[in-house]
Amino acid sequence: MKDPKTKVINWFQIPVLDIKRATTFYKTVLGASFHEAEHMGEKHAFFAMDTLESLRTGGELVETPHNKPSAQGAVIYLNAPQGVDIALAAVEKAGGKIIMPLTPIGENGVISLISDTEGNTIGLHSVPGR
Repeated sequence: MKDPKTKVINWFQIPVLDIKRATTFYKTVLGASFHEAEHMGEKHAFFAMDTLESLRTGGELVETPHNKPSAQGAVIYLNAPQGVDIALAAVEKAGGKIIMPLTPIGENGVISLISDTEGNTIGLHSVPGR
């Protein structure tokens, strides 16, 4: 098990304009599940996480007036557990756009860049066979 202090990303937040539309997009593209909550008037949809022992990076979609979707923001790469090719097949049907097609990155797998329903540029990553 890796030391949690060595993780580069320990949380991510993807700003959205419509929480329902955004959760539907990520459910369709990645098969993700969410726990939804509202805090201080903001709508949050937390990506489901394994137990703390998995040391998986956690994150959320958030509908807030403080942060708006932007293609110029930091690019985060989300795991596409079924494979990037399968996720890409669902992107446009779910209302997104493919910015960069499936691209091999050697022994580290494959990546792609998409635009989600909210206008965010998001990376997808998978390592076939793992």
